[in-house]
Amino acid sequence: MPVLRAMRKVKWIFFVYLGVVSLLAVALGVSLSISAPRDPYTLYNVYLANLKSLDPGVCNDTVGSAIIANVYECLYGYQYPAKPYKLYPQLAADMPNVSADGLTYTIHLKKGVHFHDPEKLAFASGVGPEMKASDVIYSWKRVANFHVASPNYSTIFQDKIVGLDDFYAYTEKTAKNDVNYDRRVEGLSAPDDYTIQIRLVRPAPQFRFQLAHGGSSVVSRAADEYWSAKLKDDPMATGLNKHCIGTGPYMLAENLEDQRL
Repeated sequence: MPVLRAMRKVKWIFFVYLGVVSLLAVALGVSLSISAPRDPYTLYNVYLANLKSLDPGVCNDTVGSAIIANVYECLYGYQYPAKPYKLYPQLAADMPNVSADGLTYTIHLKKGVHFHDPEKLAFASGVGPEMKASDVIYSWKRVANFHVASPNYSTIFQDKIVGLDDFYAYTEKTAKNDVNYDRRVEGLSAPDDYTIQIRLVRPAPQFRFQLAHGGSSVVSRAADEYWSAKLKDDPMATGLNKHCIGTGPYMLAENLEDQRL
């Protein structure tokens, strides 16, 4: 008798298991049949951790960097899968022209590159201003702003560009909303809208590779100032940490925090 009861128990467990598997198979089939077809113009990916920030000046984690690299651009990028590592001009028009003493970098920018704002909040038409040398310098000064608390400052810029460490010290002693981004930094200048000159503290042959680091991405000064003003007036407002306004090939159309992008 105990053997018969055990056999009946095993049989019922098997039928229950079979029923659960069948239900799961039906549910999967139904879900696949009612799912919208994938849009060929949408990038699909899975991220295994929550996003910390969409602000390229602040972000230095793997998840955020992978997203930001699709929306924002640096002066240079890595030419995959070339080995040894090789750079190509991204927002720059060509590779840097380096002076004989290795201290001065002259970089020309591409023309006609615009920032895009899919939410049409900072820029009503969705198309922002043209990216210019002033935006590049602003972006790097922003990383060097004590109040932004960028982990990328020490990685990319600290102790490298003449006068930038002084700018950092100035922001540390200045109230957050009083920082003057037009304050001169000796080692960063724009002879014209499409040319940047960088003066280094000492020769640094690897510096050009740091200009391909996501933390050096170019943001729109106008967009950042728009969101900074919103943050001052509305305690519930967000900034570039939630809204992507870049020049890259992709736009972030929807950001449901901790759910999907």
